[in-house]
Amino acid sequence: MLSEAIAASVPILASRIDGNVGVLGAGYSGYFDVGDTAQLLRLLLRAENSPGYLAELKAWCSRLAPLTYPAREEQAWSKLIGELCN
Repeated sequence: MLSEAIAASVPILASRIDGNVGVLGAGYSGYFDVGDTAQLLRLLLRAENSPGYLAELKAWCSRLAPLTYPAREEQAWSKLIGELCN
């Protein structure tokens, strides 16, 4: 789901786990701690009430969108398979 949201430049609120941080980057401002529903609620309200914050999240995800392009993914897989076969 994360990649699909990034491909569509949809703003994301995500739990702060290694996989999400690895994809979105350490500086992403839409993280909440795992299990911290109060923190998630604050982020949801901020996204709802602060157009600037929502635009910031969307812009960040838009910058990541090229990572999801099928041609780039195919090229990365080809490179990895080539490295593993050599």
